[in-house]
Amino acid sequence: MKAIVLKRFFFVLVLFCLGSALLAQPNRQPLQAKQYQPDPQAPWAIVALSSGNLRVAPDYESGLDTQLLRGALVQIDSTERYWEHVTAFEPSYTGWINHLALAPLAADEVDAYISAPKYICTTLVTYVHVLPSTGSPTICDMVLGDLVRQVPSTPASAHSGWVQVLLPSGECGWVRSTEVADFKDWAESRQPSAERIIATARRLLGIPYVWGGTTAKGVDCSGLTRTSFLMNGVLLPRDAREQALVGAPVGLDEEWQPGDLLFFGTPATKTTPMKIGHVALYIGDGRIIQSSQLVRINSLDPSAPDFYDREVLCVRRILGHIDTGEGVVTVRRSPWYFKQ
Repeated sequence: MKAIVLKRFFFVLVLFCLGSALLAQPNRQPLQAKQYQPDPQAPWAIVALSSGNLRVAPDYESGLDTQLLRGALVQIDSTERYWEHVTAFEPSYTGWINHLALAPLAADEVDAYISAPKYICTTLVTYVHVLPSTGSPTICDMVLGDLVRQVPSTPASAHSGWVQVLLPSGECGWVRSTEVADFKDWAESRQPSAERIIATARRLLGIPYVWGGTTAKGVDCSGLTRTSFLMNGVLLPRDAREQALVGAPVGLDEEWQPGDLLFFGTPATKTTPMKIGHVALYIGDGRIIQSSQLVRINSLDPSAPDFYDREVLCVRRILGHIDTGEGVVTVRRSPWYFKQ
């Protein structure tokens, strides 16, 4: 009996030591951000609104988790009243969305949809009109990054300054040609650089902070960084804690470069890991652009009047680590945007 008790004691002791060893590694994190895979049985749909609000629960009073841009592909997992629980693939996310925000898509049409010529919205906010005129009634809005299919029978030259688009609902409309670009040409022409990414972020200055926001109508911290890279042809994971897993780590004592991502949150302790809760884009000279209350520029210099008084926990470098197997790919190489 005494031998059995001793064996149990040593077994518990070993488990305790193993658990303590794991806890003592506060920076231990998964190797990559989540990536959902399609379900062969689940029905498909396209996000039909300029921004599809994905909520935590099937209720307008529940929290906003993220927003999906028009044109994004999703699969419907379940239905509750007029809510659909969906899985999105770019970015990888799940949540509840109102059924009127979706346009059904047959499974055998998915490949054709991905291959179809599209326009991408390149202005912060614009509108789709019934006719090629600003005096014409509007059908809907479009925001930066939205995708709509082209109507090939009506080239831009047919109506000077306008192009015709096919919305996910099946309705056709007109948008100014200066506010969209051919998606394939746009994706192939992107040359991401710190200057261009920072310039994109600056376009959003003054936009209000919205938890879960990813559009020019309101963005959260990781929505700002994702959008800034997206519009330069680079795909980041959606959330700050996942963005902190991609690219290459940069030491806190190393020289940071414009375009680096700086992460904030709760520092690690002996018993708890570091918790990432905020991300900002480094723009050089000790300054950051971030969405905190609103999109704004702050200094990391304690003597500056706009000092952002939070500790940088880690830094990741994205530029130079794109399409290299480090969790960051270009739009052109994403199977959810183009056939590979």
